[in-house]
Amino acid sequence: MSERRMTQNDERTTAGNKDEAPEAGFRMLRSMDRTLLELLTGVVFSGILMLLPVLVFAKDRRMAVISLLAGLLLAVLGIWHQYFSLNRALDHDPETAQKRIYSAYLVRYFSLAAALAVICLTDLFSPLFVFLGLFAWKTAAYLQPLDHKLYNHLFHESDPVPVTEEEYQASLAAAKEAAAGAPEKEPGEPGTEQNLS
Repeated sequence: MSERRMTQNDERTTAGNKDEAPEAGFRMLRSMDRTLLELLTGVVFSGILMLLPVLVFAKDRRMAVISLLAGLLLAVLGIWHQYFSLNRALDHDPETAQKRIYSAYLVRYFSLAAALAVICLTDLFSPLFVFLGLFAWKTAAYLQPLDHKLYNHLFHESDPVPVTEEEYQASLAAAKEAAAGAPEKEPGEPGTEQNLS
């Protein structure tokens, strides 16, 4: 268990029952990758914000809502594909990873282009509202810092404090000095293990 996770668990236990997150309700959310969760939350928030004016101003509300939901679904599928293709690609060496990321991008791009072409050529959905739903993918990226703060609050977590390069190098040098300056204990000194056989 990482040190960050251990300190967060300690903070949760010392905070008392009043501030504890309901573990059963957040278990599934906690098991998801945090960035993926924040992006999907951004798509949901964006979809709700887009849905309100569509319900008020659209002439054919039923077609507009269905088309918007189809665009939101395409955005969610695109985010899932992006997440899994990046995870798979980053397991390889840099050159292979770059090729895999680029090929996954092309697959995603042409799949979305084909879906929009089919939508434009048929009367299944309104292309305008599908594109509006797809735009939630972009707005989710802008909402991600707000979603990050929201989930930090819900999960009672905090981000690690970043350090500068100079502070990091100074802490490494101090650790090396402490390790080099610590005298080695003789076998008979207190605090060392002795063989009793």
